[in-house]
Amino acid sequence: MRFKTTLIVLKTFTKINYFLKSINKNITKPTVNSFASSTLRLIFRFKFIFQKYWFLKKSKDLKSINEFWIIRIGFVKERTYLPFITLDNYISNHQFSCNLKKLPFGSESCQMIYIKHFFNYFLNQNLTKVINSFKKKLIPGGILKIQIKLNKNNEYFERLEKSLIQNNFFIKNVNNADLKINGTITITAIKQKEKNIVPIDISIKKIQDISLILNQIKENFSSKSKICIIGYHLGEIYNYFKKLGLNIDDIQIFDSINSFSNISENYFDFAIIANYFEYFNNSINEEIFASLRRILKPNAKFLIIIPDKKKYFLRESAQLFDKGIFLRIIDENNFVVKWINLSSSFKMIQILLQNQFNFPLEKSRTKVLLLGHYALRYTFLNNARWDGQARAFEKLGYDTCIFDFKDHSFPYLLEHIKLYNPDILWIGGTTGYHFLIKYADFFKSSKIKVVYWMWDITPIKDFDFKNIIDYMFITSKGEVQEYEKRYNLDKVYFMPTPIVPEIIHRNKYIKEIYDVGFAGLLFNTKIYPYYEERRKLLQLISQHFKVKIFKNHYNDLPEYYSKCKIIFGGTPALKDLELYASNRLYIALSDGCCFITNYFKGLEKLAENETHLLWFNNQKELLALLEKYLFNKALREEIKNNAEKLARLKHNYIFRLTNMLDIINNKTEEFYGFIK
Repeated sequence: MRFKTTLIVLKTFTKINYFLKSINKNITKPTVNSFASSTLRLIFRFKFIFQKYWFLKKSKDLKSINEFWIIRIGFVKERTYLPFITLDNYISNHQFSCNLKKLPFGSESCQMIYIKHFFNYFLNQNLTKVINSFKKKLIPGGILKIQIKLNKNNEYFERLEKSLIQNNFFIKNVNNADLKINGTITITAIKQKEKNIVPIDISIKKIQDISLILNQIKENFSSKSKICIIGYHLGEIYNYFKKLGLNIDDIQIFDSINSFSNISENYFDFAIIANYFEYFNNSINEEIFASLRRILKPNAKFLIIIPDKKKYFLRESAQLFDKGIFLRIIDENNFVVKWINLSSSFKMIQILLQNQFNFPLEKSRTKVLLLGHYALRYTFLNNARWDGQARAFEKLGYDTCIFDFKDHSFPYLLEHIKLYNPDILWIGGTTGYHFLIKYADFFKSSKIKVVYWMWDITPIKDFDFKNIIDYMFITSKGEVQEYEKRYNLDKVYFMPTPIVPEIIHRNKYIKEIYDVGFAGLLFNTKIYPYYEERRKLLQLISQHFKVKIFKNHYNDLPEYYSKCKIIFGGTPALKDLELYASNRLYIALSDGCCFITNYFKGLEKLAENETHLLWFNNQKELLALLEKYLFNKALREEIKNNAEKLARLKHNYIFRLTNMLDIINNKTEEFYGFIK
């Protein structure tokens, strides 16, 4: 409620501020009114800054979010998904106002600060001071991304580059792709330590966590003959391997990749890296991965163990991670991810990788431009929509270009489409509707094939999209005819959300402590009246069983689902809409959950009752099924195993995208995800 109240207050005072500005414009000389209005504006702005500070420090909603912030400054469009926060130095209708030189965030609380044009307004002597201020807010290894207008001279860029280096930023890249469009370049810089320091010791709890992980996943290395261990103070891990009594021909321990010089190529068939990455600057990551690729056999697996967020944080720590941050680093270095999850202690991230290129080095001739909300790719892993699409196209070897609606204006995006000239424009999200309408004439005359994928039920507004959208994919078969009629389209297909099993999967070592879990919306029943029935069912369940409602878990939902014996889902009010299910169904299957939902029309085509999931038709059936499965672990385990197998077989991201491309290439008109 405090969050909503703050927004209402901000918007109310914004209107007052604009009114006062209009008064000033109409007064030709200083008057009492202009002085009063100026004074009031200062008071209002001070109040807003104070409210913003209070909002960040005291709001229960935001305090419950255990995420690193992503700050956006100078953006016209606000991104409403947390952990994104859009700021500006003036009061606007949809953004928060604050002093941009002194951001109201705690030290080392932001994983990225992304700034557009803002730096052009600083005096040269203030550059270093402002960058230092931002540096304090960034986590170790955090990203400072700055877009500036060159105005046909490089002097300002050179001064900015110098200021970044003086503040000990590593300049990762300079992107000049926008020079032709708006005369800007974008600098991506990484916060780093002046010098990497070796930790003097390792805590007992940390070594215990590492040992527990190895004990849980030892089937991955028990048959290997040559193993290397890389990290600081891991003598106990070396002794652990010796005690296992495995048939290992050679096991070596290293505390530096510099020691690899005497190791021949393709030597080890398994590696463990722990208590290591967190003590090196981001600029060293590429060198570490290159060394691992050299000493490991092709297709050999290796395990990386790193602390999650600020767990086991030391003054020597040079990088902080969450699952999304490290997954992005892995993708940049192009390794195959077998799985990534939190450890059963919730303190470590464990990643099993394979020494193989995940994305082909040679690209297809087919060019695809992905347009949607792809900034969520590494910050919203629970929802595989954005990462799943991008990952599938990249893995299949397509020449792929990715843009986010919220990061750019419509004219900018159109210019990039013209420059890139893709074979396929792949659009997702409701914003795409307005973009295509705005440039309807362009797309009608263009040879670009437009594919639109809508993942959830959305109010349908009448518009003639014939010769604009070539293929439309939606998540409910029951709406196909309505889309065809109201959009004047003849190629509309049922195609639900994909899942990425490497990321969304069960951790069987996490103890079940709740009877029933739920993650999703239960409020705004006036806007979404079908939530009301869901809320009442959860109230009913909570009268009989221990219920846990999860919120604000953007990357770690699979681990929290693993704490629950059964996961509740469904939208009973929409049960007559054929084959409609939100992404919750597919996420739960992929997570290996014992998932219970209301029956909806056609559900038997997607899963078998009491084999892959549980479905109910009324409250009596709901309580009876919960009673049966909550007190029979063997039955639950059977459901969980079957669910995960079904998700991997029928709903994984490669399989889903291949299905869509087969439809586009006239190979089929069928949905491949049905069980029969």
